[in-house]
Amino acid sequence: MGDLIKQDGDNVGGFNKLEIIDLGNTSFIPEHQDFVISDNIQLLKNWFNVAFTWKTLKADDGETEKDGETIYRPNITFFHPKENETSLQWLKYYNEKNLIAKITDNNGNVRIYGSIEAPLRLRYKSVGPSSFSGRPGYSVTIYGLSLLPGLYFTGSTTIDSGSGSSSGS
Repeated sequence: MGDLIKQDGDNVGGFNKLEIIDLGNTSFIPEHQDFVISDNIQLLKNWFNVAFTWKTLKADDGETEKDGETIYRPNITFFHPKENETSLQWLKYYNEKNLIAKITDNNGNVRIYGSIEAPLRLRYKSVGPSSFSGRPGYSVTIYGLSLLPGLYFTGSTTIDSGSGSSSGS
Protein backbone atom coordinates (compact mmCIF):
# COMPACT_ATOMS: atom_id res chain seq x y z
CA MET A 1 0.00 0.00 0.00
CA GLY A 2 1.33 3.41 -0.95
CA ASP A 3 1.47 6.64 1.01
CA LEU A 4 -1.73 8.51 1.76
CA ILE A 5 -1.42 11.69 -0.25
CA LYS A 6 -3.42 14.89 -0.37
CA GLN A 7 -6.34 14.77 -2.80
CA ASP A 8 -6.13 17.17 -5.72
CA GLY A 9 -9.05 19.56 -6.23
CA ASP A 10 -12.04 20.20 -4.03
CA ASN A 11 -13.39 17.66 -1.56
CA VAL A 12 -17.10 18.28 -2.04
CA GLY A 13 -19.36 16.70 0.55
CA GLY A 14 -22.69 15.05 0.01
CA PHE A 15 -24.25 12.63 -2.44
CA ASN A 16 -25.89 13.11 -5.80
CA LYS A 17 -27.20 9.70 -6.87
CA LEU A 18 -28.82 6.66 -5.26
CA GLU A 19 -29.70 3.50 -7.14
CA ILE A 20 -31.11 0.26 -5.75
CA ILE A 21 -31.92 -3.19 -7.07
CA ASP A 22 -33.67 -6.11 -5.50
CA LEU A 23 -31.44 -9.13 -4.97
CA GLY A 24 -33.66 -11.24 -7.24
CA ASN A 25 -32.50 -9.12 -10.20
CA THR A 26 -28.78 -9.68 -9.63
CA SER A 27 -26.94 -12.50 -11.37
CA PHE A 28 -23.33 -11.87 -10.27
CA ILE A 29 -21.61 -9.54 -7.82
CA PRO A 30 -17.82 -10.01 -7.87
CA GLU A 31 -15.60 -10.28 -4.81
CA HIS A 32 -13.83 -7.19 -3.57
CA GLN A 33 -10.08 -6.65 -3.49
CA ASP A 34 -9.02 -4.35 -0.63
CA PHE A 35 -12.61 -3.01 -0.32
CA VAL A 36 -12.86 -2.21 -4.05
CA ILE A 37 -15.06 -3.99 -6.60
CA SER A 38 -13.36 -3.42 -9.94
CA ASP A 39 -15.07 -6.11 -12.03
CA ASN A 40 -18.50 -5.90 -13.64
CA ILE A 41 -21.66 -6.45 -11.65
CA GLN A 42 -24.11 -8.54 -13.67
CA LEU A 43 -27.81 -7.74 -13.30
CA LEU A 44 -31.01 -9.06 -14.87
CA LYS A 45 -32.37 -5.51 -15.14
CA ASN A 46 -30.90 -2.06 -14.58
CA TRP A 47 -30.60 -0.20 -11.28
CA PHE A 48 -33.68 1.71 -10.05
CA ASN A 49 -32.80 5.41 -9.80
CA VAL A 50 -34.23 6.81 -6.56
CA ALA A 51 -35.48 10.41 -6.41
CA PHE A 52 -34.64 12.32 -3.23
CA THR A 53 -34.69 15.90 -2.02
CA TRP A 54 -31.31 17.57 -2.52
CA LYS A 55 -28.99 17.44 0.51
CA THR A 56 -31.15 14.90 2.40
CA LEU A 57 -29.27 11.77 1.25
CA LYS A 58 -26.93 10.51 3.95
CA ALA A 59 -24.97 7.26 4.19
CA ASP A 60 -23.10 5.76 7.12
CA ASP A 61 -21.25 2.45 7.48
CA GLY A 62 -22.30 2.22 11.14
CA GLU A 63 -19.06 0.60 12.27
CA THR A 64 -19.18 -1.05 15.72
CA GLU A 65 -17.21 -3.66 17.67
CA LYS A 66 -18.86 -6.80 19.00
CA ASP A 67 -16.96 -9.64 20.67
CA GLY A 68 -13.70 -8.40 19.15
CA GLU A 69 -15.14 -8.36 15.62
CA THR A 70 -15.98 -5.31 13.53
CA ILE A 71 -19.66 -5.24 12.51
CA TYR A 72 -21.19 -2.75 10.10
CA ARG A 73 -24.76 -1.50 10.19
CA PRO A 74 -25.07 0.44 6.93
CA ASN A 75 -27.70 3.14 7.10
CA ILE A 76 -28.81 5.22 4.10
CA THR A 77 -31.47 7.86 4.76
CA PHE A 78 -33.22 10.40 2.55
CA PHE A 79 -36.43 12.33 1.99
CA HIS A 80 -38.49 11.31 -1.06
CA PRO A 81 -40.42 14.46 -2.04
CA LYS A 82 -43.62 13.03 -3.49
CA GLU A 83 -46.60 11.62 -1.70
CA ASN A 84 -48.55 10.01 -4.53
CA GLU A 85 -49.60 6.63 -5.89
CA THR A 86 -46.43 6.04 -7.95
CA SER A 87 -44.12 6.79 -5.01
CA LEU A 88 -46.12 4.56 -2.70
CA GLN A 89 -46.05 1.70 -5.23
CA TRP A 90 -42.25 1.68 -5.55
CA LEU A 91 -41.78 2.09 -1.80
CA LYS A 92 -44.11 -0.85 -1.08
CA TYR A 93 -42.39 -2.97 -3.76
CA TYR A 94 -38.86 -2.38 -2.43
CA ASN A 95 -40.04 -2.59 1.20
CA GLU A 96 -40.66 -6.31 0.61
CA LYS A 97 -37.32 -7.04 -1.11
CA ASN A 98 -33.71 -7.73 -0.16
CA LEU A 99 -31.65 -4.92 -1.70
CA ILE A 100 -28.27 -3.80 -2.95
CA ALA A 101 -27.66 -0.02 -3.06
CA LYS A 102 -25.26 1.97 -5.23
CA ILE A 103 -24.55 5.50 -4.05
CA THR A 104 -22.47 8.18 -5.79
CA ASP A 105 -20.96 11.10 -3.91
CA ASN A 106 -20.27 14.60 -5.21
CA ASN A 107 -16.59 13.69 -5.76
CA GLY A 108 -17.58 10.89 -8.17
CA ASN A 109 -16.86 8.02 -5.78
CA VAL A 110 -19.30 5.12 -6.10
CA ARG A 111 -19.96 2.69 -3.26
CA ILE A 112 -21.96 -0.52 -3.08
CA TYR A 113 -23.86 -1.30 0.11
CA GLY A 114 -25.32 -4.73 0.76
CA SER A 115 -24.40 -8.07 -0.74
CA ILE A 116 -25.86 -11.44 -1.62
CA GLU A 117 -24.89 -12.70 1.85
CA ALA A 118 -25.95 -9.51 3.68
CA PRO A 119 -28.67 -7.67 1.74
CA LEU A 120 -30.23 -4.39 2.79
CA ARG A 121 -33.87 -3.68 3.66
CA LEU A 122 -35.99 -0.56 3.17
CA ARG A 123 -38.49 1.08 5.47
CA TYR A 124 -40.44 4.29 4.97
CA LYS A 125 -42.77 6.63 6.77
CA SER A 126 -45.20 9.14 5.33
CA VAL A 127 -44.32 12.68 6.38
CA GLY A 128 -46.97 15.38 6.29
CA PRO A 129 -46.61 18.94 5.02
CA SER A 130 -45.76 20.26 8.50
CA SER A 131 -42.37 18.50 8.34
CA PHE A 132 -39.45 18.99 5.94
CA SER A 133 -39.87 22.52 4.53
CA GLY A 134 -43.63 22.13 4.57
CA ARG A 135 -43.58 19.45 1.86
CA PRO A 136 -45.31 16.08 2.03
CA GLY A 137 -43.30 13.00 1.13
CA TYR A 138 -41.60 10.00 2.68
CA SER A 139 -38.76 9.61 5.13
CA VAL A 140 -36.86 6.54 3.83
CA THR A 141 -34.18 4.38 5.46
CA ILE A 142 -32.22 1.60 3.77
CA TYR A 143 -30.39 -0.46 6.38
CA GLY A 144 -28.61 -3.74 7.03
CA LEU A 145 -25.99 -5.72 8.91
CA SER A 146 -22.64 -6.75 7.39
CA LEU A 147 -19.07 -7.77 8.10
CA LEU A 148 -17.90 -5.25 5.45
CA PRO A 149 -18.25 -1.49 5.01
CA GLY A 150 -19.67 -0.02 1.81
CA LEU A 151 -17.34 -1.14 -0.99
CA TYR A 152 -15.91 1.24 -3.57
CA PHE A 153 -17.08 0.37 -7.09
CA THR A 154 -14.88 1.14 -10.09
CA GLY A 155 -16.32 -1.45 -12.47
CA SER A 156 -19.47 -1.23 -14.54
CA THR A 157 -22.84 -2.93 -14.72
CA THR A 158 -23.72 -5.55 -17.30
CA ILE A 159 -27.39 -6.30 -17.96
CA ASP A 160 -28.02 -9.96 -18.79
CA SER A 161 -31.24 -10.02 -20.82
CA GLY A 162 -30.96 -13.71 -21.63
CA SER A 163 -30.29 -13.06 -25.33
CA GLY A 164 -27.04 -11.21 -24.88
CA SER A 165 -25.92 -8.47 -22.62
CA SER A 166 -25.72 -4.71 -22.62
CA SER A 167 -23.73 -2.37 -20.47
CA GLY A 168 -24.80 0.39 -18.14
CA SER A 169 -23.15 2.38 -15.38
